[in-house]
Amino acid sequence: MVIGLFVQIALIALVAFGIRAIRQRRTSAPLGTQLRNVFHYLVVLALALATASGLSGLLGMVADRANFVKDNSSELALNLSLLFVGSPLLVVFGLWTKRRITRDPLETESPGWTLFVTIALLVPLVVTLFGAYALLRFAFRADDYDGFALAQAVVWGATWFGVDRLDRRFTRGPQTTFRHVAAALIGLVLGAVGAGQLVAAILDRLFTPGSLDAVLVDNTDLLASAIALLFIGAAVWIRYWVRGLSASPDSEGWRLYVVLFGVAGGLITAIVAGATVLYRVAVWFLGTPSATDIGDHFSSTPSALGAACAGLVVWAYHRAVLAARRGIQRTEIDRTYDYVMAIGGLIATGVGVVILLGAFVEALTGGALLAGDPALNTLLLAVVLLIIGLPVWWVHWRAAGLHYASGEPDEIASVSRRVYLISLIGIGGLVALGTGIATVYIFLRDVIDGTLASITARSMRFPLAVLLTSGAVSLYHLSCFRSEHEIRVASSPEIARRRVVLVGPFDASIDQFVRERGESQVEWIATQSGTWSEAELSAILTEHEGDVVVSLSLSGAFGASLRTP
Repeated sequence: MVIGLFVQIALIALVAFGIRAIRQRRTSAPLGTQLRNVFHYLVVLALALATASGLSGLLGMVADRANFVKDNSSELALNLSLLFVGSPLLVVFGLWTKRRITRDPLETESPGWTLFVTIALLVPLVVTLFGAYALLRFAFRADDYDGFALAQAVVWGATWFGVDRLDRRFTRGPQTTFRHVAAALIGLVLGAVGAGQLVAAILDRLFTPGSLDAVLVDNTDLLASAIALLFIGAAVWIRYWVRGLSASPDSEGWRLYVVLFGVAGGLITAIVAGATVLYRVAVWFLGTPSATDIGDHFSSTPSALGAACAGLVVWAYHRAVLAARRGIQRTEIDRTYDYVMAIGGLIATGVGVVILLGAFVEALTGGALLAGDPALNTLLLAVVLLIIGLPVWWVHWRAAGLHYASGEPDEIASVSRRVYLISLIGIGGLVALGTGIATVYIFLRDVIDGTLASITARSMRFPLAVLLTSGAVSLYHLSCFRSEHEIRVASSPEIARRRVVLVGPFDASIDQFVRERGESQVEWIATQSGTWSEAELSAILTEHEGDVVVSLSLSGAFGASLRTP
């Protein structure tokens, strides 16, 4: 389990590291030094995880005395091997790493250190939560005693605590954001699931006849799981969000957690769960339920209501956090939130429209609009999807449109808006093409077979409905894209497309200064002499209109054009 979890988190971290390395390649050490750094910390990481796994396994066997030696010789040998090989080498590499950090404090800003701390923090945290969850269920008498769960909670909890202290002591700045966001998200999800299950258990108690004691006995397993998840989730969330990220200044990581995970995640959960409840209510009163007993029909409703309540609380809290910083500038993450929600609402609306159009075509061809019980329930599903999806799409699409209409350069140049429009144009067009072919195929098949009749139209109703809906979506967003493209072209300043090569010591503020001037491509050739001056550099860039090399020496900067525009 631990190895599988390590592999998954390692892959995610490696992808993130790769993206970060590509984006910051110009600021980092030579590639060979980077690789040595990464492999050094991968070795330290592997030794730390091996030592923790071996110690946890041995303590688990001791805690579960019946399985200490009997029939577990292979497991005992494995745990001893991991501990005896891993722990001495971990001490050696740990002292070596400490010496490197003491000699060069910037070591903690390296990609290898970031990769090591991220995985070494998240893997022990998740394993600790598994152990703590099992122990809490045992404490509530919902499970038998598990010595291995106790060992997991103790050993991996100590490992997590140690890495967390190392992180807080040595790491500074944005390097901690990714792992703290991931840890806070783990806590948020577990806590929200636990809260939802707790609400579901309470509602199930209210709707179930019988004494309170009988219901509590019947719901012991659900209550134990709910309280355990709520407890461990809240503990992690408080550590990494309440006492960490919530007080940090506005950043991409902060926005990512609050806007996409907190606000969007909570709202989507509440909408999906609320739609489930609304559909079941509509089927019971207006449709034909599959179960005649009201308890059987609404058996899953408490869980859906619990999920809706948890989602609303998560959404409301993070929305309030976002509103408290209303003065901060709108970022690309905020725009992404609007378009993600708009896509979700549009999908729900589109499915509802397809169902209604299919029923309408069937009615026009002589079929019953509500033929049979399943058709009535399907029509109710379409109505529910429209009631939920259309307002969600309109609110967020209109909000994004108002921001775009403000004329702010960042809104006009928004990448997420263009991705949203192009995706809907392309996907809608492809779906329309595919369903159009299917519609023509059905029609020609019946013509060739000589069976063309009203049943042909009924066979074509859903491909035709999807064709009309996807085509309308694609054409609408195509018209928006074309009109906005003209606005972008008209409002964009005429900036020469050129390369700027800077020869000198890398300076992040100078790099940002040059990019904010609108230069299309900035490259660095790192040297160790001189100090950059923004005023001097600005004058050189203004003087040269084509591709330019700006070289810095002790006497100052000078530029040379590579080509004449």
